Amino acid sequence: MISWNRWLRLFPQPMFNVLHHKKVHKKNPPITFRFPSLEGLEERITPANPTVLSILRSAGTSASTSASYTVSFSESVTGVDSSDFNSAASGGVTSTSISVAGSGSTYTVTISGITGTGSISL
Repeated sequence: MISWNRWLRLFPQPMFNVLHHKKVHKKNPPITFRFPSLEGLEERITPANPTVLSILRSAGTSASTSASYTVSFSESVTGVDSSDFNSAASGGVTSTSISVAGSGSTYTVTISGITGTGSISL
């Protein structure tokens, strides 16, 4: 599972936090109401999901037993692992595993154990 974090911090100007009301009757003193201000209000927001910007095949021969791809995300992500990717094969090609290395917004995904004739992609 891929995850990310963002926070929104609001620091609005203090609102008028005192309200004075004078009653007309002379026996009662003025009444003062106090309201809390909104200074330093902080709230967690859910941003738009990160997106994959590109998946580029690394240089290699067509007869190799592995294929590596550089995957770039729109922002830094964590928790990227092999379960986030699938290989697609045609013809008689098979593969045995997918591995992932990297951090931040760039990862290298390798399809290993490629055998047979045909094509394979990530």
